[in-house]
Amino acid sequence: MNLKAIYCVDDDDVINKVLLFQISKFIEHEEIVVETCNHPKECVEMMKENYRLGIEPLVCVVDFQMPEMRGDEFARIVKSLFPKIKIIMLSGNSNALLVSELEEEGCLDFYITKPWEKDDLKDKLNLSLPLNLKFM
Repeated sequence: MNLKAIYCVDDDDVINKVLLFQISKFIEHEEIVVETCNHPKECVEMMKENYRLGIEPLVCVVDFQMPEMRGDEFARIVKSLFPKIKIIMLSGNSNALLVSELEEEGCLDFYITKPWEKDDLKDKLNLSLPLNLKFM
């Protein structure tokens, strides 16, 4: 089986737990795993290691405002490493100019405001997944 991953990166552990719970409820395919991380730099390393182990990164749900690295910086790094990955920014406090620049650069696929509606998250994830892995 070829494993694929959805990553959630937020410095708030509660947000990560909610995302993990909600996304896990959507998933209907055994080959998709959900990983959470509180630190963007650690997540980049986790993604690289998982990729070396054969786990393909599909989507990353990332917060904008984090202590060690903003979400826009993280998105650029991840897109440079994994050009096919889809980035969904989930934030209640972001810079509109930086978000707009990310979109223009092709480093941001969707933006969702906090608090989010789980159906909106599900829809954005569904639009980010390959046809054979979409949720019902």
